[in-house]
Amino acid sequence: MRYFLKNNDVYAYDDEQIALGYAEGLKELTEEELQEKLAPSIDQLKEGKTAALNEWYKNMTENFKVNIKDFGVVEGGYKALVQIQAIIDTSDDLAVRAYPLANGKMAKVSGVEDIKKIKKALQRAITGLNALKTIYEAKISKAKNSADIEKIVFADTVQETL
Repeated sequence: MRYFLKNNDVYAYDDEQIALGYAEGLKELTEEELQEKLAPSIDQLKEGKTAALNEWYKNMTENFKVNIKDFGVVEGGYKALVQIQAIIDTSDDLAVRAYPLANGKMAKVSGVEDIKKIKKALQRAITGLNALKTIYEAKISKAKNSADIEKIVFADTVQETL
């Protein structure tokens, strides 16, 4: 199979078609020229990365994890905040002695005040997630080539402190 250019479109012809004159008057492309012609444009790459960013953001807001320094990795997102608020609203200080980590284990807490600190850490993480999305959008917008696009890797955990 050999490749030719006609009106900025790439055509592929086998030897039989070439012998019949299909490629007559057309410029034959080298392998390098072919790859360049078939490569997506920077706008297409940006569009694809933006779609991936939107999917990442949707997934993160629903299922993200927060690594709370000196405590552990906990589930984040709206559902986790609702659960924490329920613990705060329904428990007395002596009843709360553990909080579930993302790996299924329990981490010790000193009471409702520690749960409130975890809640604030999750709230900060959600705010940080929005800021992180804005940073990724700016990086995508500023990308000049495919290498710049490939360097943009989305985080899977948000870091936070108590």
